[in-house]
Amino acid sequence: MGSEINIETASSWTGGWFSWTRQSDAMLRNIEQTILSCVKTAYKRFYVDIGSVVGQCDKIWTISLNDESAKTPLVMLHGMGAGVALWCPNLDAFAATRPVYAIDLLGFGRSSRPKFASDAEKVEAQWVESVEEWRREVKLDEFVLLGHSLGGFIATA
Repeated sequence: MGSEINIETASSWTGGWFSWTRQSDAMLRNIEQTILSCVKTAYKRFYVDIGSVVGQCDKIWTISLNDESAKTPLVMLHGMGAGVALWCPNLDAFAATRPVYAIDLLGFGRSSRPKFASDAEKVEAQWVESVEEWRREVKLDEFVLLGHSLGGFIATA
């Protein structure tokens, strides 16, 4: 597991849509903290280094709740343009019964922003592999995978 560091600012497949700067990272960190302030359950925030899945050193931003529980964990993947804070209204309820992990997919939120392939099938494979590498690094063998929108697409791929 990793420590909190700046995300990569390399160009991404969304390059023409959004302008990302180092100030954006600080703003996102503050906004995420404000949104997550409504969560009552204690949680941890950290980067997971997944190696060179898409970029040279990809990192996935992760929050975990109730990770001491022996029950089957729930892993949540957000939708297009979202991040871990999307799950704010659900985190306390889900974490009451099991460990919960919410991650920012590569290219979104506070995760690395590598340059993805230009082929849709290759991008799909890159996202799937990034989630699989995250799972290996966090050492989860069994879990329930929940996805919203784009996250649902990746979860079923």
